Amino acid sequence: MDDFLQNFFPAVYKHKLKAHENNYCKYNNQGISAFTSTLYISGFIASIVAAPVTRKYGRRTSIIIGGINFLVGSALNAAAVDLEMLIIGRVLQGVGIGFGNQVVAFSYINLLSILNRMQNIFDNKYWFIYIRRTIEKLYHVQNQILKSR
Repeated sequence: MDDFLQNFFPAVYKHKLKAHENNYCKYNNQGISAFTSTLYISGFIASIVAAPVTRKYGRRTSIIIGGINFLVGSALNAAAVDLEMLIIGRVLQGVGIGFGNQVVAFSYINLLSILNRMQNIFDNKYWFIYIRRTIEKLYHVQNQILKSR
């Protein structure tokens, strides 16, 4: 983290060296705030844009667009030499996440009914085993008490 701060946020790094540890407001800087929030803002806007794209071209196209954007954004972030390049990479990652969220929501709903059926099976087996072991432990404790008398 220190190398990252030295390269992209030197003022924050200098402040961090002088200040005492405070987790609430450790990095009070507009650049870091912009760096962090661009991912969320671009993801939100991309989700809105991705809806008609998904409707018109299908989920596969949307997931490919999202994946390419995320990979390009990650490559930009890895090769970043200044804050602007870092923020552009974050925006592209946000676009990838936004397109991915548009597709994953549908896929998750499709799997939900299957998962609920499987969960009921596992829940019933879990409680059966739990009750059986509880009875076995009570039986064991009862035998120990009777033997000690």
